[in-house]
Amino acid sequence: MSSLRLQALIIGLLCASSFADWADVSLLTSTTFHGPALKYKGDVFNRDGTYVMKSGSNYVAKSVMTGRDSYFPTKLPEPLRVRYLTPDSTHPNLAFWYTPEVFERDGTHDGAHIEEWPNVANFCYHGHTDTDSCTWDKNQGSQINNNKFVEALKQQTAENKPAYKKDVINGHGVVRFTRSDKLGSTGQYLEMVKRCNNLQCTCDSNFTCPVNNTAGFLTDWTNSATPANTEFTMVMALKTNQQMNDVNPMGVVNLVNGASKEGFGLYKTEAKCKSQFNGTLTGTNQLDHPVTFLSQNGPSDLPGIYNGLAIHIYDQVTDAQTGVRHVATACKVKDYLVHGEVKSALSGTLTTVTLTGGAGAIGWMTAEQIIKAQPIIRFQSISTAHAVGDVQVTSSAANANGVDTDLTIASTNFATTIAAGTSVYVGLEAGEFHTAFIHMCESFNTTLFTGAGEKAFDLVQAKAPGCQQGTFRQMSTMTAYYGGVKDDDGDPGCDSECYSGCDPTAAQYGNSSCVKKWGSRRQLQDPDSAWRVVSVLVSGGTAKVYVDGVHDGCESADGCSIVPPVDISGATPVTLESLRIGLMSAAGATDQAFASMDLAELLVYNTALSSQELDRIGNYLAKKYKVDNFEVNSNIRSSTRSSAVSRHAGCDKILFKTHSAKVCEGFDASECITTSSTITLSDLAAEESTTDYYKGMRLTITGGGDANDGSSRSAAGQSCVVTGYAPVSKRLTCDLSNAGKYGFMLYGNETYTPNSNPAPTNAVGQHDTTIHADWAPDWAPPYYAVLGDPVTAPREVVRVTAASVVGTVHALTVERAMNPTAKAAVSLADAQAKAEAAKITYSRSYLPMDAAANDRWVLVNDMHEWAVLPAETTNLWVTLTGTGAGPPVERLQVSKAIRVSFELVDALANGDAQMNISLLSNFPVTSLLSGDLLRVGDLAGGEIVALSGACTGQRCPITRAQSGTAAAASMAAGTTVTLIERTGIMTNPVYLLVNSTNTGIANSYTASNGIVADFAWAPLGTPVTSLAFKGASGVSEYHFEACDPTATPFLYDSPIQIVSGHQYLKSPGTGYGSSDTADTRTTANSFWVDVANTPDSTTGTTVAAAGTILEIKGWFFMPTDLDLTSSVASSYLDGAKSERNENYLLVTVGHHDPECDPTAVLRCGQEYALTCNIAETPGGYCATDWDTLCRCADGATCPSTCGAGNACVAGPPDGSDHLWQLKTKPSIRCELPETLEADQDLNIFWHGIHTKLSHWFHPKPPAITQLVPARVPYKGMVVVTIRGNDFGPKEMWTTKSAGGRTTVQRRAATVELRGRGMAAKCEEVTHVSNRELLCKVPPLALSRQIDLNPTSKTVQVHVIVDKGGKQSRQTSADLLTYEMVPGYFACESRTVTSLDKNSCFQCCRSACIVDEFATGAKKGGTTYAHCDSTCNKYCGITPAGRAR
Repeated sequence: MSSLRLQALIIGLLCASSFADWADVSLLTSTTFHGPALKYKGDVFNRDGTYVMKSGSNYVAKSVMTGRDSYFPTKLPEPLRVRYLTPDSTHPNLAFWYTPEVFERDGTHDGAHIEEWPNVANFCYHGHTDTDSCTWDKNQGSQINNNKFVEALKQQTAENKPAYKKDVINGHGVVRFTRSDKLGSTGQYLEMVKRCNNLQCTCDSNFTCPVNNTAGFLTDWTNSATPANTEFTMVMALKTNQQMNDVNPMGVVNLVNGASKEGFGLYKTEAKCKSQFNGTLTGTNQLDHPVTFLSQNGPSDLPGIYNGLAIHIYDQVTDAQTGVRHVATACKVKDYLVHGEVKSALSGTLTTVTLTGGAGAIGWMTAEQIIKAQPIIRFQSISTAHAVGDVQVTSSAANANGVDTDLTIASTNFATTIAAGTSVYVGLEAGEFHTAFIHMCESFNTTLFTGAGEKAFDLVQAKAPGCQQGTFRQMSTMTAYYGGVKDDDGDPGCDSECYSGCDPTAAQYGNSSCVKKWGSRRQLQDPDSAWRVVSVLVSGGTAKVYVDGVHDGCESADGCSIVPPVDISGATPVTLESLRIGLMSAAGATDQAFASMDLAELLVYNTALSSQELDRIGNYLAKKYKVDNFEVNSNIRSSTRSSAVSRHAGCDKILFKTHSAKVCEGFDASECITTSSTITLSDLAAEESTTDYYKGMRLTITGGGDANDGSSRSAAGQSCVVTGYAPVSKRLTCDLSNAGKYGFMLYGNETYTPNSNPAPTNAVGQHDTTIHADWAPDWAPPYYAVLGDPVTAPREVVRVTAASVVGTVHALTVERAMNPTAKAAVSLADAQAKAEAAKITYSRSYLPMDAAANDRWVLVNDMHEWAVLPAETTNLWVTLTGTGAGPPVERLQVSKAIRVSFELVDALANGDAQMNISLLSNFPVTSLLSGDLLRVGDLAGGEIVALSGACTGQRCPITRAQSGTAAAASMAAGTTVTLIERTGIMTNPVYLLVNSTNTGIANSYTASNGIVADFAWAPLGTPVTSLAFKGASGVSEYHFEACDPTATPFLYDSPIQIVSGHQYLKSPGTGYGSSDTADTRTTANSFWVDVANTPDSTTGTTVAAAGTILEIKGWFFMPTDLDLTSSVASSYLDGAKSERNENYLLVTVGHHDPECDPTAVLRCGQEYALTCNIAETPGGYCATDWDTLCRCADGATCPSTCGAGNACVAGPPDGSDHLWQLKTKPSIRCELPETLEADQDLNIFWHGIHTKLSHWFHPKPPAITQLVPARVPYKGMVVVTIRGNDFGPKEMWTTKSAGGRTTVQRRAATVELRGRGMAAKCEEVTHVSNRELLCKVPPLALSRQIDLNPTSKTVQVHVIVDKGGKQSRQTSADLLTYEMVPGYFACESRTVTSLDKNSCFQCCRSACIVDEFATGAKKGGTTYAHCDSTCNKYCGITPAGRAR
């Protein structure tokens, strides 16, 4: 499908949508044009008449993307005029927009050199000096095309002009910049020039306009006239093209102060291969590029070892802005070391030295070069001078026979003889003989060295960016500098980490300090390897560069923040005066770092866009240019989410890399620390350098077995949320006991009546046995909770015996005031405000008795999780949480966990009223009290007895058979007796021996204050060789999740509902959806259908009926920035803002291919746009009252509903407390067209960002309710009216030929008549509506009718409506009766042989004659002939005709 045809299709579909027709202007006047095509003036009502945009309104609400009423200037290229899916060219902050469509519009041919890249932003912008005439002239195409910002991106020098290349990426063209040499010292670029002499580019009457090609800006679009106020945003799609042997960075954007380099620069670091050798060298311009590798760096002594390697010689000056030392010269080593051998022994005083071979040359040094350079020679060893010393050569020539080389030297006494064959090395300066000849040089300068001094160099295999596996020295990555600050201190490509070689194919980059340089994603995003969407955000002294999205997505409440690949702060802004694309330095500089790159598109805003806006523009580019790595923010716990999330959300996987490993793996036993809250991770797998890397992630212990002797238990199954991490020791803080989880109490008992008269004093009374809270853990009851402020003592302890969830409210059945705590009430004011006094903190156990500092035994109530207590344990821990400022939290290792147990001294017989017992262990409490309950024998089924008085010595009076147990016949001496309850004090008490080798507990705890206890098994980190474990070694394994999947709101889903009734297609009502409903907590998408007023609440089958209203509801269905930019003081999301947000909502049905962009050339499937309205916006609660609904932005004041100065709480829940903050579920309603077929996708776009529900539409089969008439003659040809439901659209029943003629009975839908002797389609079908069809009934089939009723002479068949493969079910309502059926239809007509046909004929003729005479033989003498003719046809002897 061509782009124009596709655009026409989409526009045609969207034109049917209801427009909210008002302007995107800052101030409407009676003469201001606004709305679609700028055709409206003054007051305008929206379609349903509920809102009017009046003159004088100053509501500003403009997305960076287009919407329903967006205006498309005439000059704007056609493919950019697609509502919802393309950026808004009239956005007031869009300064420049450069797209390839302008070249297609202007007919630019492939490979053409570009002199100007036209700007398409803000043609005839709102606020133009003469808006009315501008609009008229623009639409007539008669005005010179002025832009809001008149600067032009141009290049007038032929050799510097980039080229336009067609069809490079996803069917789109690009502007291709190419450097002219490997160093990037020359190349192609575009520069912004002023173009006009005034803002309006005023032209004379002949439309001759002034031209001004001076570099710079006419208007200050960067706001840098006051540098501290500098703000701008750039978003671009690009791919760099580093070729083999390319060196030096590649400049992409150069936005600086005049001709200097100060300001902002975006560039790519070049990929480098690992050095074979590096050091310093010296050289001279006297020879053809000879250089000396200084011996201090240890160059090789082997001649020729470096031959063929590339040599990169660096500039002596490090670039002040980037910290990069550029390659000033790139060459190849032709010959390494000048080397020869002594021809004959040298002794005595000589002035000539003869070397073997060379004919006057030494290696690559010719006689002429030797004479010119007068080098120094060294004998025997290149590294150590011979006893004779180094000798200078003054001349060289071939000897007498022309084969060898005679060197003329100063008179030298060879007192120590030098033997023939001794090596000779030639150096160019004293003491240095590691000489190399280099060639094939590219240099900034005409000569290699312009002065004295040493230069750094590298010797590398000339293969970058295609270095061999594991041999990368530096990575190719996007980076930047700004205001004197270097990204990553000038090393974003990890040169320091990859000194010994890195392997990007295996994601091995030396250590984690490298990947940390690339932001929260910790991924190499090489712009050479793939197309990238790059976003630049500059504000004041900060600059951020994002690659492929992830502009945000972190949970700010967890202390997390997104770190972009480039994150610069503390910069010193300067006035920005020039913009260049394709290089790094100002024109005329010696090291401009030109780029080889393809730039597809660039948008520049003169403000700092929000992260959601960055997502939207980046998403547009990513879909257009198929940048598959681009990520928008879909994290439902992020306050800047930009996409709709309508399915079960789960955890965000973008930011952190999960891993699984063994605890303490790679550490010695002395370094392995594991407690209930400190865990040492694997030294081989864990992050090395970032303290906050794991913060907010959930760690789960997944493996490790119990010790066979019971001394240690497996920690598997426990999990915790990480709160801290020490990367050096690899130890993280993570409380496996999960102490301190809390919610807030909302109200007590079954109803909440804060507005009753008189108003209640308390939300939770002292005697309420049901407490409703906004959050509770998913623990199985029973468990405990403490009520009240943790800082203020005392708190009441309650026992939770049952828990359920209604909507988002947790109902807890509790036993109040566990002794020794006292009952407490929660005031209505505290509950409404969710004050600390309304906090409910959950726990596994509590302290029923006081504990003093230094106590080694601590009594706790219940350990429900363990049927068998760990009498001796090495890895059980308890967390005690007290009250008071702090409050005190103490984590203690438990050595023993023992119930208060005794044993029978004497046997206990049936009927005994007393027993003799002795204490089994040395407990702090050795006496029992009257009323104590004890279990004799097995804890699960032994008899319970009660002490009926005080014990005397070991003898205790008892009352038998308590709590429903039966008296035992006899219990032997030695039977265990366990204290299970002390009335009013404790239940199932357990003594814990803590810190057994130390001094016990550190704090004192007063039980009446409400002291809680939580337990955890510490992971095992090192094998215990003396123990045997169940399963493996016992060493614990762990796994990370990128977030906490058990936290709110990951437990909640977003169901889809379908309702009927077009009356719902209205603006939001006041109060619809304002209460919590049971559908707010589901585990999967659910569909409800209401067709013909017949409810169907089945959730297992996803069904829907065309022509109904689809309601889409979801807690995270809308982006978080519904509070559009506005000069309206309030932050209410309903009313006008709700209407305005509809402007940027698009819902379609059908397959949406990302390549189905108006500018794409690939064929696309059909897609239907739905007419939709917002039914409900997100609603939170007032900070002063959780029950008062407010529809305002999170944290914004909501005076009309919450009172003056009071904020609305409506954002993502905090990461630390897991609380739910939304009260209304956002929803939209869309009208389903009758044209939908089965298995369609539902596509939801907010500001162009796509969310897809796959294969959501499965239409109900048609249903027949009535046939009129229901009886027809057997000869048929009667029109029957078929009534029912879901017969589908008219398009399924008719089609039009090319000439426009309508034909009937398209195969997509049919009406069939079926019986045991009948299978035929209606002769003609007329579609009246979705509920009515007209069928011309065919004759009864000429075959035996098994169901023929010979008495009534009738045959019944079923009428079946087949709609695209969905068939109506056979019922009594669809039975059609054929009447007056002749008797011969009982004869078998399916015959083949002549004999069979003769039998059929005899049967038929007999029946026919009987029928004829039974009706009076009306045919008279032709009766027999009639029957003969009829039966010949019936039996297939002669062809059958239609009439009979």
